[in-house]
Amino acid sequence: MFGRNVRALRGLRGWSIRDLSVRCGLSTRTIVKIESGRGCSIKSELEVARGLNSYVGRLWDRSLISEAPERVIKRTSGRWFFSHVDDAAQYHCRIRRTSFDNATYRLQSDPDEIQDEMERHRLGRSGLSRAFVKASGGAITGGYFQFNEGESYGPDRKQTDFTYITFLIVCTKGTIDFTIRGTTHRLEEGESIVFVDDDASTLSPAPSIRTEDLPCKFYFLCPRLFPIETQTRSKGSN
Repeated sequence: MFGRNVRALRGLRGWSIRDLSVRCGLSTRTIVKIESGRGCSIKSELEVARGLNSYVGRLWDRSLISEAPERVIKRTSGRWFFSHVDDAAQYHCRIRRTSFDNATYRLQSDPDEIQDEMERHRLGRSGLSRAFVKASGGAITGGYFQFNEGESYGPDRKQTDFTYITFLIVCTKGTIDFTIRGTTHRLEEGESIVFVDDDASTLSPAPSIRTEDLPCKFYFLCPRLFPIETQTRSKGSN
């Protein structure tokens, strides 16, 4: 399951096996092993997820890829994740009261506790998480789609994959500032921005929200389907 999802997301980005190996710091032989379903260490799982700008939990999601030609995204679909793996790691350190060792511990960025809205609100208001993302994207027979719901509590900076994919952000509650290529765009409730992912960007609440306020909310999606690679490539292919 992990290998299939890695192969699909790599294909979505148009990357070769060598491209992914460079981005996650693993050998091409290790990437081939992972994509063929022969497994890897927990540390390698985390490096692959970082290289794909994804979550380990999403790469283990059996529902990520569907053979159906349509898919209904219900209110209960998907799970909430810490937007940043660093916030997730610190959360687990506080819960376990010990240091986080990514060589022996599978980091869960979507723990059951943050599926509760009040717990996310507590963590966000306490400055213990910049943002949360509810990942509901996946694939149908027509291709891969991205559909995320977000809650913003503080500046959330994202590096680009340089995939030049077009994305859409829709502000659904509050007011958010979205900064890209040196320009800040303020979005009120019901407003949106379409942009090309070719530079780092930052999304944050605007103006600064008070402790008693609810988070700013938004949808983050890709307005087109991308073909995915579901079959293993021929031996020796990069």
